[in-house]
Amino acid sequence: MRNRVFFNSEKEAMSQGFRPCGHCMREAYLRWKPKQHITLKP
Repeated sequence: MRNRVFFNSEKEAMSQGFRPCGHCMREAYLRWKPKQHITLKP
C-alpha cells in the first residue's frame, strides 16, 4: 500500500503529475491513456 497516494480531487492529482490507477480506476485510466504522447529522442 505504500505506492498509493490519495487526493481530494482528480484535478488536484492531475495537477501534481499523477494519473488514474489502471486497476481500481480502469475506465478513467483508459480515457487518460490515449491523451498521452510519448516523445523518443533519436
